[in-house]
Parts: sequence; structure tokens; C-alpha cells
Amino acid sequence: MLSVIRRCFDPFNVRQKKQEVWKCLRRLMDNSAARDLCATNHRSFTRIPICRPVLLQPYTDDHEVECEATFAVTRDLCDDGIAIITRQPLDCPTILCAFWHEGPIFISGDIRVCQSLGGGFWIVGVQFTELVPTANFPELRAQTYHLSPEAE
Repeated sequence: MLSVIRRCFDPFNVRQKKQEVWKCLRRLMDNSAARDLCATNHRSFTRIPICRPVLLQPYTDDHEVECEATFAVTRDLCDDGIAIITRQPLDCPTILCAFWHEGPIFISGDIRVCQSLGGGFWIVGVQFTELVPTANFPELRAQTYHLSPEAE
């Protein structure tokens, strides 16, 4: 019993374990940063890292919906588009993104990238095209209230 207490409260042991974790995390961060430095960036706008829930719905001009809406999480945002993390690939060319900012906001966009991240997650790049009136989608509007932080 005494050995367990010593092991848990030994400041050198605790510090060593933390350092092992830090080294591992630094390798992950360095690998990601190196990839970003080597990548050719043809972007017109600066991306802002932002993590918010978003509601996605395949979109057509005649407002016919073929698939159910799904919740996802944003990764980064710019003036022209957004990167979104989803649990499944999106096979439609155009998507409706619903956000919450003092109420629901709908923006349609064209899917430019849909790549597997591994672990059952996908990164979806959307280039925004237009604001869409929320009145056009009453069923979807009702679901957007789950995006509000106050809803939880």
C-alpha cells in the first residue's frame, strides 16, 4: 500500500509521465505544422479556426430533399467557405448549412472536397454560394434550435 502511495505522490514520477505525454503531443503538432508549411496554399481568404455545430441538408433549387439532415462540427471558416467534420461522406454536389447566431442562418454552398480523415470521420470543404431564407425550410428550421448553446 505504501508503495502505491509513494508512486502516486512522487513528484519526479508525475513530472516524468507528463513529459512523455508532452513529447508525444509535440510530435503530433510538429507533424501537422510541417504538413501545413509544405502544402501549397492557393486560398484567397484567411481561414479562422472555429468549432461550432452545424446542421447539414442536401440542397437543390426546387427544395426537394432526398436525404435526412445531419449534425456536424465546423473546423475552420473563411469569407468564401467552410471546412466541416462529418460522420459520413456527403455525396451531393450542393449542401445547405444551418448555423445558429442569434437565430438560425441558412447558407447554401457547393461541396469542393470530401476526404476521409480516418476513424469514420470525413472532412468536407464547402464553398458558399448564397444565403437562403429560413422560411423555405420549416422542418429544418425546427431542428436548428438544437444548435443553440442555450438548448442544452
